[in-house]
Amino acid sequence: MKHPDETPILFGPASALFGVVTRPEGRTEPVACLMFNFGIHSHIGPRRIQVKLARLLAAEGIASMRFDLSGIGESPPPRTALPFETQALHDLKAAVDHIESTLGIRQIALIGLCSGVGHGLRFALQDPRIVGFLSFDGYRFAGSQANAARRLQRFLRSPWAQGMHWAKRLLGIAQTPKDNMLQTSEPKHPVTPADFARRMDTLVARDVTVHLIYS
Repeated sequence: MKHPDETPILFGPASALFGVVTRPEGRTEPVACLMFNFGIHSHIGPRRIQVKLARLLAAEGIASMRFDLSGIGESPPPRTALPFETQALHDLKAAVDHIESTLGIRQIALIGLCSGVGHGLRFALQDPRIVGFLSFDGYRFAGSQANAARRLQRFLRSPWAQGMHWAKRLLGIAQTPKDNMLQTSEPKHPVTPADFARRMDTLVARDVTVHLIYS
């Protein structure tokens, strides 16, 4: 069995960003994959999903890099006072620059998970080196019926004790603060369906391969 080469790196301004580059053994494809953290998760990802994905990609001859944005995981807070969204774009550019300068690969497939989808999409729109974009559990524009169905599915999959707790909350007899069980818990995002469609059209017109995946 071939084992990939996994190398911890420091890169970016003042070498402050931490990441791991995974290289396949043998021939490398001309496209590399870039992964980064989302929410409070580090570059490893929940249940080490990004580590596993990097190794699966290496088995297919694809190099990858996973890294922590400034102020998360192993990367210290930035020295600048930029808004987090702006700093994330700078960090992503530094990562792509590093891949290009060290691996000689200029075509990048970018993976965005959950809250990381917003950063990934904004960066993909502005950097022509991004040739692929995978969005996992990113933007969704569900109505009240879809939200209700989603909550019902979660209820039916939950253990009995948790299900009873949810039922009590729904009936207003739980000893915990009540929320609306038919509303999504995800924060509202200013991107409208029309905005999202235009952004997708822009990527497609640039021949970027786009995958939208929802769990």
